[in-house]
Amino acid sequence: MKLLSSLSSQSKNYLVALALCMTAFLINEYGSLDIYGAISIYMGSVAALLSLLVLPLRLSLAVFATSVLTFYLQISSTSFALVQAAEYLFVLAMIRLKVRFLIAVFSYWIFIGFPAVFGIFLFDHQSIQTALFVAVTIGLNGFVCGIFAIFIFWFVPSQSQFRAYNPVPPRFAKVVFELCIVSVILPTVLVTLVFTWRSTQETEKQLNEQLLNAAFQVDSSISERLSHNLHSVKQTAVALNKLDNPDEAHSILNLAANGNADIESMIVVDQDGFITALAPEKYARYLPTYQQKNISEREYFARTKQEKTAYVSDVIEGQGIGTMDIVAATAPLFKDGAFTGIVQGATKLDTLLDERVISRIEGDGIALVLTDSSGVIVYSSKELLLEQLDSFDLQPAFHMFLRQAPALNANGLAFMYGTSSSEFGWQIYALAPPTKVFRNIVNYFLYIGITFLISVLLVGLLAKRLSAIITKPLVNLERFLAGKVEGKEIMPESTISIEMVTVTNSLIDAKQVAENFQAELKQQVSDKTQELQGANEKLLYASQIDALTGIYNRGAFDDFSKKAFNLYVREKTPFSVVLIDIDHFKKVNDNFGHMAGDECIVKVAKALLDTSKRDSDIIARYGGEEYIMMLSGTTHFDYVEAIRKEIEAAVISVDGNDIKLTISAGIVTINNDFSLKLEKLISLTDELLYDSKRNGRNQTTHVVL
Repeated sequence: MKLLSSLSSQSKNYLVALALCMTAFLINEYGSLDIYGAISIYMGSVAALLSLLVLPLRLSLAVFATSVLTFYLQISSTSFALVQAAEYLFVLAMIRLKVRFLIAVFSYWIFIGFPAVFGIFLFDHQSIQTALFVAVTIGLNGFVCGIFAIFIFWFVPSQSQFRAYNPVPPRFAKVVFELCIVSVILPTVLVTLVFTWRSTQETEKQLNEQLLNAAFQVDSSISERLSHNLHSVKQTAVALNKLDNPDEAHSILNLAANGNADIESMIVVDQDGFITALAPEKYARYLPTYQQKNISEREYFARTKQEKTAYVSDVIEGQGIGTMDIVAATAPLFKDGAFTGIVQGATKLDTLLDERVISRIEGDGIALVLTDSSGVIVYSSKELLLEQLDSFDLQPAFHMFLRQAPALNANGLAFMYGTSSSEFGWQIYALAPPTKVFRNIVNYFLYIGITFLISVLLVGLLAKRLSAIITKPLVNLERFLAGKVEGKEIMPESTISIEMVTVTNSLIDAKQVAENFQAELKQQVSDKTQELQGANEKLLYASQIDALTGIYNRGAFDDFSKKAFNLYVREKTPFSVVLIDIDHFKKVNDNFGHMAGDECIVKVAKALLDTSKRDSDIIARYGGEEYIMMLSGTTHFDYVEAIRKEIEAAVISVDGNDIKLTISAGIVTINNDFSLKLEKLISLTDELLYDSKRNGRNQTTHVVL
């Protein structure tokens, strides 16, 4: 402080300028606030605007240049950087014209900044909703930066050299107006940003879950049909394998083809790839033509022959019976253990999809893309303009409105998507435009913007009227103290409030009132301090205990175990860390309910407490159904085994249900090697616990180091 006070005024200016340059750089580089997807708030312009208020122009320009340059490097947009630069120059010009700082900032964003950002996004071929949403967000960003700058400036002492901005003393109405803006409008804007951020984040999450659910529904409907068709083909193969008379194959094949409405045709192929039977009857007449056709080169035949298992093919373009696009289900045929051919059921691609499921999903504004395992498009919604049987390559995309949900590119447009993979390798994509996240919020945001402007106008009117009411009694009181007027002359205006009347009537007794008040306040503070100390002790204890089990919680374990660990390591005292987990606990909740699950958690905790041998033992609930202990000594395997056997033998009765439990445990005992860190020790114990689970559960795995 002495060194700072010994510096010249010019040196102090340079130091403040340097500090503001560094502040602008650090805030823009590391302090941006992500609010809607990739849309962020950059507060670096606070430093540039503040420099206008506290520094000479030449130094302020250096801060301005740093702020704009780092902002440009962050967003790589010349247009937005120019909008930020224009704000500084506009506010500078308005200050030179004796316009109040906040009025200059508000005027810029209302009449220049907001329209400019809106136009930039429209020129970039963004939708009106998108342009409006981003423009309002950036406009609010500008308002917040200006308000923060003037707020900081208010704390600069009036006689300080850092008062480059020294406007003509304003009327009290303007002071009240600025005070209302900072105290009312700023919190409103911040609450608005937080509210919309949370709303959009939740909407994005819900939409992403909706897309995943839609993809799963389509996946389920397709997998169900393919599995059903494959089952029919496999059953047909079983029947054909049992035949002694090959002439009966046609009747079995015909019966199977007519018994499954999803199967268009069925064929039997010998081991060399030649068709020997064909059904139903409408295709059977073509058998002489196709008997000479060899399909041994087709993938579904080769795969079935090689792997000797049933198989569902990818999409096969029309080239066979009826020249239709199909999906083939095949199963191998055997005679005396030798491969004799395959039976194949063909499903037309057009009948594979459940139109009711597709219509319901697309009716919710969700587009669909379905591909087989090779990436060939089986189906796509019309609005995507994708061709059936074209190849579909997943191309990741970026969209400024998305924070967590993935996006892909379809015909040059970004879509958020959810995906599901079937058991046959088919991929289902459910797509929605990112603007769907903001569709409702954009309208809400517009209302907020209008409400904001109306609020500013109302605050201005209120400030003017309020200042007149407040200042007149104060002026009269000053005149009364100066002996210019009598007390009875100032009483009418002093009745604006009880406080003003009290001040006027009790000026002489004010000091005594203040002293009495201070003494009383001091006693109240002392009483409250004692109450708070007692409450804090109770809160500390409550914060360390798990509410369900009554044993320590994880936070308490982390605190106490570190102290105990350091003591054991320092004095080379053997100790163990034990992790215990209730086996198949999810089944307890699913079969008997969460109340029963809670009772089981309590019973295990009680068993641990009842068998605890030392006051130094630390026993805690580490997770949902997981417990952790730190125990001194080395004989803990038998101790834990006793607990495990006790729990295995016990029956927990809840609401008439008898529940049997088992536990798995992992123990690491430190006897000689005290070099491990506590975190590594717990991690090793966790691995042993999972060894117990992988090896069949209801057991204890123990390691001594």
